[in-house]
Amino acid sequence: MDFKIVPSKQAREAISVGYQNHWRFRVVNENSYKRDWVTETLPEAPVKAQDRIQTLKRSGISIQGFVVAHEAPRLLTAPMATPSVEPQPKTQPVTSTANFPITEILIFMFTMFFQAILLDPAIIAVLDDGTWLEIMTYYE
Repeated sequence: MDFKIVPSKQAREAISVGYQNHWRFRVVNENSYKRDWVTETLPEAPVKAQDRIQTLKRSGISIQGFVVAHEAPRLLTAPMATPSVEPQPKTQPVTSTANFPITEILIFMFTMFFQAILLDPAIIAVLDDGTWLEIMTYYE
């Protein structure tokens, strides 16, 4: 079941501050994210969110902590076993063997980079009344 989260008075004030600055804040909780997402408590907000945090504090909104919610990293699949094949005699000499490992390394690096990009971390401010307020995602 998906229940609507009712924002507290402090959360409504924070959402109003965000609206005035053209930012979209929303009240969330741990169940707001997909099942395979992870939440981590942070001692301070990431640098990327400092403008929004400072604006909220100047407006009188008290924040007791921060949480980052993100998708759990996808695990790499195990390589499939290949049946043993009798080595075939080579008909053409191989001119360069250095390209093959470099190509594999580059493909691996790009794969890891794109997996990291596909994660959509959200920065959440925990207000003094305990309300979780999503103040930004990394792609805003």
